[in-house]
Amino acid sequence: MNNEIGIGILDLYDQDSLSKCLDSINFPHNDIIISSLTKNKSYLDNHRSYTSQTSLATLRNHIISQFRLKKIKYFFILHSNQIVINKNIWNDTIKIAETFGTWFLSKFDTKSLSIEDDSGLELNISSKLNSEFLFFNSGIIKNNGYFDDRFFNGKELDVIDYIINLRNKKLTLPTGFYPSIQDKWLESTNSKIEAIDFNDFPNNDKIVQISYGYFMHIHKYIPNQNEPKAVSNDELLKTAEHLQKNYARK
Repeated sequence: MNNEIGIGILDLYDQDSLSKCLDSINFPHNDIIISSLTKNKSYLDNHRSYTSQTSLATLRNHIISQFRLKKIKYFFILHSNQIVINKNIWNDTIKIAETFGTWFLSKFDTKSLSIEDDSGLELNISSKLNSEFLFFNSGIIKNNGYFDDRFFNGKELDVIDYIINLRNKKLTLPTGFYPSIQDKWLESTNSKIEAIDFNDFPNNDKIVQISYGYFMHIHKYIPNQNEPKAVSNDELLKTAEHLQKNYARK
């Protein structure tokens, strides 16, 4: 299955973090793509450097475009401060997606609920988004497009926007919940970010204020401020059953 998997890295931290991340990935390096906002580092051949005035959506979209050119089926994008603990994380994540029909998974954060399949596999559903790791497949990109490049420095605005679009098409779980990978499959190093200053809320950054204003305009709420009310557990399970019935093993 390795020839169907592509791994992308958003290089936002120091060289030591990037080296540890790469060393932890048990995967052929010719199938790894790096999008970088920093310079003067040791890279693989498959990398592209941008300026610090580039949105994370653009970095993600570069990785995705390279995967599409290579006709990759399963896409993984992680930040360079991540260390892979589960060496079989790639195939294990695909197995969860194939079982539950959840073809967009993020990194584990706060455990809210878990759903177990008859086969014994478990889907973790977090109440908070953690986009330092993303998994999706070529079919999602084909039907949902790329991330919106107009979101800049809003940390996860482009990913939340993407998830909302998936929800509107009933392709992922409803409001308030994010399907995620298993706990302890990845660890984050205590690295100082070098490339970009994330903001959870706009404060005095005019560009970030524009990003949040755009998000408010199209979705009518501000993340982490006036979030829509989460659905009930019954509705959550109903949607999970819909995904499993219609999109598992596709």
